Amino acid sequence: MALPGARATGIRVPSMKEGISINPGSRIVTCSYDGGGSIEIAVMPLDVRELLESVPQAES
Repeated sequence: MALPGARATGIRVPSMKEGISINPGSRIVTCSYDGGGSIEIAVMPLDVRELLESVPQAES
């Protein structure tokens, strides 16, 4: 999946409330766009690396 202009800005575990509707073992990757706005993508821990390879990480 292409996310043009997006950069990965953070990774976190789901909150207890989020864990009810998604797999509580997943990781949530936050991606921010150059023009503003962001999206959160829930992925399984083994898939985080693949996602980060397709979406550049933001500079710290």
